[in-house]
Order: sequence, then structure tokens, then C-alpha cells
Amino acid sequence: MDEGEEHELGGAWGVGAFENPRALKWVAALVGGGTPDNVRATLRSIVDGEPPSLETCMEAFAAAEIIAIALGRASGEVPVEARTWAKTHDDSWTATDVRLAVRAVKRIAADSELKDFWDEVDDTSEWNSEADDLASRLSRLVDSH
Repeated sequence: MDEGEEHELGGAWGVGAFENPRALKWVAALVGGGTPDNVRATLRSIVDGEPPSLETCMEAFAAAEIIAIALGRASGEVPVEARTWAKTHDDSWTATDVRLAVRAVKRIAADSELKDFWDEVDDTSEWNSEADDLASRLSRLVDSH
């Protein structure tokens, strides 16, 4: 991470999917003209390939949460524009998409720069709980889809 990114990532941070600047920028781009394929591509970037970067993980957590929101499993604070976009695309998601989101969240929680970040601060257990909750909410959707 370069010095500018460290400065950007300081400040308003929380364990939730939308509680960091990078996720909020990703959501802004999504609501500005993105499609469900953009959500899928973000999640695929986690499960296909090299260990995911901090930034990619933050975007993928938001992407997974978008699917959960669209399918009625939102949790915590959700930006209005994210909720609106998700509800507009609520019929776009298949069981395959939900399984992809679960895999992405579990990979991030197991081995990623985002996990490493939270391991270095005092909120490790809170972040782990958030990741587990998101994976669990999504997993329950697989059975219903």
C-alpha cells in the first residue's frame, strides 16, 4: 500500500461492509451505472487467482452484502443508494451467485490482506463476527434459491 492509500484508509473505518472509503467508492461506481455482472466480477476476483488485495477485499465485502440486501438479508447500516440499487436488481441473483458470494467472504475471512489488517488492530473478533455473519446470511439464502 502506498502512502496515499494509508492516508485514505485512516479515519472513518468500521468492520461493516460499507464502513470504509474503498467500499463506498465501489458502491458509488455501481449505482452510477453498474450491473449485476460488475458485482459478479468483483466476487470472482476474490475466488479466482492470487491472494486478494486489501482494496479488492473491501469491494468484495460490499458486493457480497449487495446480494444479501437484494435477497432480503441486509444487516447493519446500509447506504440508501446501495439498498436502492440492490432492490432494483433483486431478481438478478441465482443460487450460483449466492454461492460465489459465500466463497468470496470465506476466502477473505480465511486469508487476505483485509483479514491481516483486522488482525493488527483491536477489532479482530468484531471483524471476524461480521465476516461470519455475512457468510451465514448468504449461506441461508443458498437453500432458498
